Amino acid sequence: MNQEYYEKLNERCENAIKAIDDNDVERWLHLASKLFKLVSIQPDGLPSIANCHFEGVLYNSIAEFHNLYIKKQNK
Repeated sequence: MNQEYYEKLNERCENAIKAIDDNDVERWLHLASKLFKLVSIQPDGLPSIANCHFEGVLYNSIAEFHNLYIKKQNK
């Protein structure tokens, strides 16, 4: 993983946030599930956290997407 990888993931997360349809959350969750797995760290038995930092840089869209996905999943 490198800076370019995180920048692309951050952009994909930003697009996913924009694409959410509150009328069809289940479909959005299904379409975004692979992206969620790419940006998540979840050791056995522990809650998932966003993998949104790289070399001191916070990638906000990754963090926002991760939080939004969990929020929508738990509704």
